[in-house]
Amino acid sequence: MSSYQPFPGNLEEALELAHKSELLAKHHYKIVAQLSVTADVVEMSERFALMEEGHAKAIEQIFKQITGKEFRPSAGSDHNEAYAVTFESLDALLKDALEKEKDSYLFYISLSNSIKDQNVKDILRRLADEEKEHQEAIKKLF
Repeated sequence: MSSYQPFPGNLEEALELAHKSELLAKHHYKIVAQLSVTADVVEMSERFALMEEGHAKAIEQIFKQITGKEFRPSAGSDHNEAYAVTFESLDALLKDALEKEKDSYLFYISLSNSIKDQNVKDILRRLADEEKEHQEAIKKLF
């Protein structure tokens, strides 16, 4: 597993990127659920979609805790139209999801290492742990 490079922007930009990534992941898992014919993959994908939505909400809370401002996604961010990319198969979609989970794990670990606030650090570590759990669950499907 490669190491995550520090985010070149400020913390607000990092949180906005994390928020966008979580909403894209949610959409990704919804697509997996729609394309799958296996009940366990559908159930896992729907559960992961809800978890990714929860991660986005946690990012909003972190943003507010750190900045004192409500989180507002950048203009033009329409996550419902994300993933216009087509995948050749469910396996390809799952492989892509696995890579995104790995990247998210490294991102949250890196971000938590740059935060002094222990409460925020704990939330980011929990998010990283959940991304790691997603990786393990996806690996079992191959």
